[in-house]
Amino acid sequence: MFLANDIRPMVPGQVLYGMMLYPDGGTVDDLLVYKEFTADHYLLVVNAANIEKDFLWIKDHAEGYDVKLVNDSDNWGQIALQGPKAEETLADRPRNAGCHGNRVRKAPHRPSGKRPSTSR
Repeated sequence: MFLANDIRPMVPGQVLYGMMLYPDGGTVDDLLVYKEFTADHYLLVVNAANIEKDFLWIKDHAEGYDVKLVNDSDNWGQIALQGPKAEETLADRPRNAGCHGNRVRKAPHRPSGKRPSTSR
């Protein structure tokens, strides 16, 4: 396993912050793991500056596992709102596009047909 956390107990719609690890325990990169809304689909969100490096690392370590890897980075974007006033800033967000606890909720679709996700 190349993640510091066990993702097997995750339920659809859940997100986990974790680390990808080298065999010696060093950190490859931090990432978000989204358990999508089907039993066997995950979305890995890595740092934009490390997409190629991280994807190649995962691909090299996926040999022997029954997985399908797709680098769909060109079709995704992420906005991170962080800091001591993040929750206060988000307090006035539209309720149908918000987050609740540590669970990810899908908001209604936008004109592009894509559904934004928010997590806390």
